[in-house]
Amino acid sequence: MPIVGGRRSLPGRAVVGCALSVLLAACGSSTTADGGSGPSAAAAPDISQSGRMDYACALVRDLPADGSVFDPEAGSAVGAGFAGAVRLFGALTGSHVPGYESLSAHAVDALGSTTTLDIDGVDASITAMADDCAARGLPEDTPDVSRSGRVDYACALIADARAGDYPLGRSNFAVHDEADPTLTAVAAAAGLIAGPGPVGGASHLDGTIDEGLDASAATINEAIPALDFERLNSGIDALATGCAQR
Repeated sequence: MPIVGGRRSLPGRAVVGCALSVLLAACGSSTTADGGSGPSAAAAPDISQSGRMDYACALVRDLPADGSVFDPEAGSAVGAGFAGAVRLFGALTGSHVPGYESLSAHAVDALGSTTTLDIDGVDASITAMADDCAARGLPEDTPDVSRSGRVDYACALIADARAGDYPLGRSNFAVHDEADPTLTAVAAAAGLIAGPGPVGGASHLDGTIDEGLDASAATINEAIPALDFERLNSGIDALATGCAQR
């Protein structure tokens, strides 16, 4: 990988793909044939606040701090794992999860480094998140962060979002510590399925239904930075329908 000004830089194709995704962050790789580690979970995913932090830490545990977040040829699991983790920690809206403020701060730093294509900064933030999680004894459980496990978790987040104050509107688009947890959860769900965003973010899941989930999640990824409420809710509804058909 080329060095520019003492900092690793990206090959041209990766710069184009990731630069266009700066609001939604990351690109991909895999730790197992199924796109992640962890056994298949029989129980329903734990989407409580503590459960979300545990799941995010399980995702972080599998993230390599080796620049592969930016590698467009590395696959989909790293991109989806990175996007899911930092969004669960509140990075997309710049918010801090109560009781987990330092993890949120590291996630915001990681997302910020993607906007400047700072590979070393992203890798340092991944290491910081992993160390912070370990210091908290997280993950406590062994959540399924494989490809199918990420989809299961995303579907649970979407179902919970639609069961609350829904559909989403302008009032849901606050940022920082006024951010709506529902929007944070929806963004995390989209990241877990479709990865980083509208460019280079498709996770290329197998099967017709999975392709539909991927397209719905990509719609959410595109709608959030555009503040397109109608398209956002359409993507959420389509994703919920796809989840119900699995």
